[in-house]
Amino acid sequence: MNALNPVVNAPRVVTVALNPALDQTIEVAGLQPGAVNRALRMQIDVGGKAINVASCLSDFGVPVAVAGQLGRDNAVLFEELFQRKKIANHCCYLDGLTRINTKLADTVSGETTDLNMPGTEFSPEAAADLLNQILERLERLAGQVDWIVLSGSLPPGMPVNAYATITERMQAAGASVLLDTSGAPLKAALASGPRMIKPNRHELAELLGRPLDSLASLVAAGRELLHGSP
Repeated sequence: MNALNPVVNAPRVVTVALNPALDQTIEVAGLQPGAVNRALRMQIDVGGKAINVASCLSDFGVPVAVAGQLGRDNAVLFEELFQRKKIANHCCYLDGLTRINTKLADTVSGETTDLNMPGTEFSPEAAADLLNQILERLERLAGQVDWIVLSGSLPPGMPVNAYATITERMQAAGASVLLDTSGAPLKAALASGPRMIKPNRHELAELLGRPLDSLASLVAAGRELLHGSP
């Protein structure tokens, strides 16, 4: 595992990409399920929440780095983005491909159908090894940066408490953690005390196990989280 590191200013933010993706968008004029469809065009973009956050921060002039994992076989597309946007690359490289998601964009109906792959599946041993290597890289950066951003889903086989582990270690090292995930990984990480979380209404309702259909219910939910529940 290695990392390609362009010469950039010392990062203020590190985003953590545990399950990055390439987004392949295929346009069709009138999608017909079950039939042969002729594509109008195809485009591949580097994606995944953590990569998108880093890209956006770079656009705003914030020195930023990415840590996480990339598949060697299609890593060049990520490397090109990092070089172009001066994003420091601290990713671990694994054999194989980074997952590829497919979007079918119907130019007639205006609807888009998303086909999202789960990502590389890890054995318990491989997941622990990867997490340890990422933590080592993050700990070298933690004392130099303002924020560690944990964003997106976990790949299959990664323990549900992975974000909790990273949060505890990074905040102990002096960095603030912003957590943007959902479901079990979000619930597991709350006890580790991230400085900030960013659930949307649906994710917050899922976390608390009840509908949040008014402003008052959202405010109450926020206060509940601030006071240590659920």
